[in-house]
Amino acid sequence: MEQGVDQGSGPAPVAGEPRKRYRYRSPFWAIVLIGLGVVWLLFNADAISAESLGMLSVLWPVLLIGIGADLLIGHRSLALGGAVGVVTVGLIIVLMVLGPTFGWAGDTSVKTQTFSASVGQATSARVSLETGGYSAAIHALQPSTSPDRPLLSAAVTYRGSVDFQSSGDAAKDVSIKATGQSWWWQWLDDLGATPWDIGLDPGVPLDLKVDSVSGSSDLDLAGMRLADLEVDMSSGSTRLILPAAEQSFGVKLHLSSGDLNVEAPAGARADMSIDMSSGDASVVLGAESDATISFDGSSGEFAIDLPAGQALRVEVKQVSSGDVNLPSGLVQVEKGDGEEGIWETQGYAAALHKVHLIVELSSGSVRVRLGG
Repeated sequence: MEQGVDQGSGPAPVAGEPRKRYRYRSPFWAIVLIGLGVVWLLFNADAISAESLGMLSVLWPVLLIGIGADLLIGHRSLALGGAVGVVTVGLIIVLMVLGPTFGWAGDTSVKTQTFSASVGQATSARVSLETGGYSAAIHALQPSTSPDRPLLSAAVTYRGSVDFQSSGDAAKDVSIKATGQSWWWQWLDDLGATPWDIGLDPGVPLDLKVDSVSGSSDLDLAGMRLADLEVDMSSGSTRLILPAAEQSFGVKLHLSSGDLNVEAPAGARADMSIDMSSGDASVVLGAESDATISFDGSSGEFAIDLPAGQALRVEVKQVSSGDVNLPSGLVQVEKGDGEEGIWETQGYAAALHKVHLIVELSSGSVRVRLGG
């Protein structure tokens, strides 16, 4: 008797061999990526508001829930994986639309506000400026002798909130801090196009600290009286113009990434330290400068430009890898291992104005130009 042929898919298993299990590839991620692409396209077409798109910074846990559900059931069949993806994307879109209406992302309105603190009886001041992800332009106010003149005058545009504090009499303490919103909102709105405008009194000696997460900072401190300066930037770009000073003052610069450009006028007096993880940093000194500059870099590029005739001492204390490029005409007065050692210009010891550069470098490059 003739037996029927099995019309099932795939060859019949051979006796004694384990039966193969076929697993479906879940379309979850394909659907999620398509959904996010559609959302971004609608935002660029102004069909979705910045407030709705900004809800993604709050709704990311929904994506984690969707991933977990896909791992549990999504690989059992194409239909289940697709359903999990559609539900996840659909829930995110619905919550994006409803979120701003119910205030789930907090106060997202854009505000512009002015802050001011008068000099009063102050003979010195400590000023702390934490700009977060906003761009900032910091500069000297017009000179005045009136006690009612502002020590600080600021106009800021922001989302969320800004914390402003002012206290003290002879020793003033003033601070501005961006709070209440994450970098996501600041990047999304590109509020860096409206930088914070902060003016400082040029007559009172200042202990100034500037902390920037991202965005660009333009610190034109020419004409100010600085007792100490500290700038801490995570990313973005910073332009710093130092004031001329009769006495040396401390300058501490911390750079995680981004670009830092420092300019010092003729006759600069500074004790400067630059701590850089990555990015690019440059220092340009004017003629007849007196400065000690300590550079500690993990990676990136650092360049220093000095005028012709400037007395210079370069002390390379440590180089793990990377390059230290020195100008011709320097005399090596002490030799170390590899690229380490001490170099000086002719007549350095007897020079009236001196620059001492100290280098510690993990990788990257340092370039010194003299009269270039």
